[in-house]
Formats: sequence, structure tokens, C-alpha cells
Amino acid sequence: MSEEREGAATEPPPARPDLAPVNSMWDTSLAKPRGGPLGRLVHRWLAPLFTSQAAFNSRQVQLDNALAEQLVAHEKRMGEIDERHRLLQEDLVSHVQDLVTRIDLVLSRSEKDRVSLELALRDLRRELSSLQERLPRG
Repeated sequence: MSEEREGAATEPPPARPDLAPVNSMWDTSLAKPRGGPLGRLVHRWLAPLFTSQAAFNSRQVQLDNALAEQLVAHEKRMGEIDERHRLLQEDLVSHVQDLVTRIDLVLSRSEKDRVSLELALRDLRRELSSLQERLPRG
């Protein structure tokens, strides 16, 4: 699973879509009438529809541009978050390695102490046995 995360983190983000064509073509009211006099009549008759469509297209293009800007800002922020996580991960690994070293030291000291205490206990038992042998029975 960590390999999947590492692989995902190294993939470049998708390219930002090119909004230039949409930004330049949204105003349908600029279309020239075709088809001679009949085409001009139909165009004049549909002019309110073209105006409404141009207004809608204008708002849609503005929304698309705003969303694209937000996406870029979000990607930048996610990159900054990823970098902070990498730094925290490095710090955590360093701290864990330090803890492991300290734990090893404590365990090795406790083992030495245990061995010396066992030897001291063995000596005390011998001395106690010796003292018990010297006591009068009875």
C-alpha cells in the first residue's frame, strides 16, 4: 500500500485544460447570418435566443475559468501538504530510530544488571548456606 502512495505521489498532475478556445468562442451572437435574406430573417427572429445563449455561455466560461484557477491553487496546496508530510515522515523516522537506539541501550544495561544481580544472588546463597551449616543443630 505504501508503494501505491509513493507511486501516486510521484505522478505528475494532469495538464491544465486549454481554455483559450472556449474563452474565444463563447459569444454566439457574433455569428454571421447565413443563407441570404431568409437566413437573416431567421437570425433576427432567433436573436433573443442567441443573446440568452451568449449570456449563459459567458457565465459558463467565467465559471470554468474560476474552477480551473481553483484547481491549480488546490494542486499547489496539495503539493505543499505533501512536502510537509514528507518532512514530518523524515522527522518521525529519525525519532523512531533514536528510540530504538535508546531502547537497545536500556535493554543491554538491564541484561548486564540482571547477570550481575544473579551472580550476587548466587554468592549470597552460598554465604547463607555456609552460615546455616555453621549454626548449631538442634
